[in-house]
Amino acid sequence: MIKLKNQLYTQYTTLHVTGFHTIKSILTYTPKRAIILQIHKNNKRNKILQTLACRQNIKINTYFNKNDNMHNNETILICKHFQYTSLNDILKTNINLIIILDRIQDHNNIGKIARLMLALGADLMIIGSSHSASITPIIEKIAVGSLSQIPVTKSYNLIKTIKQIKQNNFHIIGADINSSQSCYEYKFKKQTAIIIGNEGYGLKINIKKQCNALIRIPMQYNMTLNASDATAIFIYEFIKQHTLNYKL
Repeated sequence: MIKLKNQLYTQYTTLHVTGFHTIKSILTYTPKRAIILQIHKNNKRNKILQTLACRQNIKINTYFNKNDNMHNNETILICKHFQYTSLNDILKTNINLIIILDRIQDHNNIGKIARLMLALGADLMIIGSSHSASITPIIEKIAVGSLSQIPVTKSYNLIKTIKQIKQNNFHIIGADINSSQSCYEYKFKKQTAIIIGNEGYGLKINIKKQCNALIRIPMQYNMTLNASDATAIFIYEFIKQHTLNYKL
């Protein structure tokens, strides 16, 4: 239990985030999440984090230990839970490419997809609540700080969310290995939402019915890519047709 500035924080309201780039990103882009920075080593990277924390008036605890091999020497940022973005608010802004994750449970995939989205220029991640992983400290660490820089919305009714996106003039594309339409030949609309389904089961039938088109990645052999690799290809194909904020 942590008491700070007349506020009471417990294990149920706080998270322990690790990883230099992840902590640095939170302190830089979403500092209101940060509560306490705990440092166990006196090194160059931790000095950078200390400087960022000081600028945001975040409490710093130092526990220097001569034994650098101890597991508990890892730098930790005690912070509030990940803050999801309001879909209504983000749709009012100028966005072009949305990635919707349906029943994606693997932490590595979600973290890597977030990193890809930031690197390539996608605008919004939407995660379904049913049989899908929520954003955790593990996912944030895998994303290497990307999740502090891209908006993420959690949908409690994916069909309703897709319909709302459609009403805002987005073209809905579903990734479907059984589709006859190649992603390399498909002409993406300027405002597009791409739905990535579970690797084992793909998209649900009711989700497919909401799509304007279903596309696939042509394969030389009968195999499937993991969700993050497939997402990278779809985003890149979109970027080739509609460059977002930069020229290839």
